[in-house]
Amino acid sequence: MKLKNIFKAEKKEKIISIKPPKQIEISLHKFCNFKCKMCQIWKNKEFEKMPLENVYKIIDEATKFGSKNMTIQFLGGETLLYKDLDKAIWYATKKGFRTVITTNAYLLSHKRLTQLSNAGLSNINISLDSTDEKIHNFERGMKDSYQKIMSIIVLLENNNYNIKFAINTIINSLNLHNLIDLSKFVKNNTNLNHIYFIALERPYNTNYDELWMENSPASYLWPQDKKNLNETFDNLIKETRINKKIQNTELQLEKYRSYYLNPKNFIKKYGCKFGDNILLISQNGEASLCHRREDLKNMNNINNQNIFYIWNSEKANEVRQKMLSCKQNCVQILSCGYEEE
Repeated sequence: MKLKNIFKAEKKEKIISIKPPKQIEISLHKFCNFKCKMCQIWKNKEFEKMPLENVYKIIDEATKFGSKNMTIQFLGGETLLYKDLDKAIWYATKKGFRTVITTNAYLLSHKRLTQLSNAGLSNINISLDSTDEKIHNFERGMKDSYQKIMSIIVLLENNNYNIKFAINTIINSLNLHNLIDLSKFVKNNTNLNHIYFIALERPYNTNYDELWMENSPASYLWPQDKKNLNETFDNLIKETRINKKIQNTELQLEKYRSYYLNPKNFIKKYGCKFGDNILLISQNGEASLCHRREDLKNMNNINNQNIFYIWNSEKANEVRQKMLSCKQNCVQILSCGYEEE
């Protein structure tokens, strides 16, 4: 359907045409097999998952934006627990989208990687917080998590799955001393594409609390030693100049440093522009532009309206304007939605 006909077809909703999203994040469910210290999804009592037909619907409607250079990221909980994941990846790949999942890797194996490769998966991000086995296992709440990841990395040496593999690492008090070693581990492994450091924020799936780093049961993860923190970031920034597998820029790491030193200070000159680039869809079909603020979530449901209209709606534009004035330091501006000013 041509763009002008799409606009004609929707008369009730005022449409404001903006650039297409760079990425659509589809949350398939909210349950997990780990008990990570920085996330409480595992405490969920809701076991709702997105029906596969809704996944197909989203992908079909996303083609109206044009699939060139657009990513569809499938999320959980633990993404690999979704039984129809291969079908979802295959369908998105067939429609021309780049596909990404993030995983704790516990359910990966040669057979599973072959299936994901055959489905057309583009990228796998593996959560690994340290090359110290005890630290990683403690943070992830699974005693053999580290060994499992290492076994998967060994698998990559002898198999070509045609998937790019990367490491995601959350910077916290327990792994500060190990970040350089971890980045060198990735640098020296030809089967790992890059490492991306993520800023620690309030545990996922918990209520907003500006002082969570003092009040949360996970407050011990917040670095307290400022001298040690500064030394770590000095070394990490130096490492980025010789280790091209570190995906964070020097400026982003400096923003991280500022955030850890004084989390109450907003790290940017301007507000959040995450909503200009990424569309979020929950397992129950609610579409949002914001991960964190409850008052900005749920613009509309995919069962009621096409995602093309949701993205270009007047309501979405109102949310974007509110996000521009938001002063919360969160993962959207610090990490996954970071943009340099």
